[in-house]
Amino acid sequence: MHQEEIDAIWLKDKWNKVKGYFQIFDEWYNDIQLYHYVGFLVEQGLKLSDLINGYKSSSCKNNFKDVYLKDCIKERIRNCNNLIQQYELEHCPSKTVVRPLLLLFNVQTIINQSNELKKSEKYKLPVVYKFPFHLFKKEAQKGNRYGWEIEHIASNAGDLSDEKNKKLYLKSVEYSCSEEVKNKLNDYRKGEANDDNFEKLRNSISEILGETEWTNENKNKLWNFTLLDSATNQGYKNSVFPFKRLSVLRKEQGEKIRMKIKNNEVVIEMEKSIAFVPPCTRNVFSKAYTDCPGHLSSWTVEDAKYYLLNINTVLSEAGFIDNQKSSIEKLYDETKIY
Repeated sequence: MHQEEIDAIWLKDKWNKVKGYFQIFDEWYNDIQLYHYVGFLVEQGLKLSDLINGYKSSSCKNNFKDVYLKDCIKERIRNCNNLIQQYELEHCPSKTVVRPLLLLFNVQTIINQSNELKKSEKYKLPVVYKFPFHLFKKEAQKGNRYGWEIEHIASNAGDLSDEKNKKLYLKSVEYSCSEEVKNKLNDYRKGEANDDNFEKLRNSISEILGETEWTNENKNKLWNFTLLDSATNQGYKNSVFPFKRLSVLRKEQGEKIRMKIKNNEVVIEMEKSIAFVPPCTRNVFSKAYTDCPGHLSSWTVEDAKYYLLNINTVLSEAGFIDNQKSSIEKLYDETKIY
């Protein structure tokens, strides 16, 4: 056999492999479920070569999609598939454990929305929106080494004994809260600024904002967690819920609210800065999961229940977790202050 024939055979073999990979990637990209499940697993660190091998060894596309990929995903959320599990407290896992589950919730939500639009007589559209994994990755690179943090929705207040933190907290109240809360703040500023009066103010604000029904234990469960880029999370620190809500929704619109201390006073500056906000995080701060939200100034236990029920519905119907509706309802009944 001549060298030219050997080269032609070698080239044809390589080209067939390239075409084979292209066909696989093209199929994965254009199938809404394959795109999102593969994207999720790659983001979670599964090697592309392992996914390709799993695809080739599957008897059919549906077997790869409904068995192989789902089994891989279930393994990634194995440590956080109990939706009422306790986190952060002594002998409990860190809240960072729930990151894969919250990402999966976003991913499956988009899959469901796209499938409903495809079935609609009005729209009958192909893929309308895909989770932007490239933006998710880029946003992570702008923050700290974790990239995306698990944020407490109802503030996990932390230490406000430091004067700087006190000032930032008070500014967040002044900037974002109702007139009723601002009146409490004005009364505090007219009096003596000592620790006792500050604590009384915080308690008054917590009561007005509906935060008093939260115990430390229940703040550290999944129903009070959401995905947030670290830059936004670090920017508002121990702020009240209304300020968090404003910061998240404004940042998606291209404005970043920054609190700075200048000449011993806190000032608020607006910067042109846009961030990718995961759809379920946006829904949380828009109160989209609550049937009839009473007000937008706090994240209540009732809001948390509806949010957790939605997570349960989305992930259990997709086959990733067991249905835990009765456990969630029980947790709510034990927590709610009537």
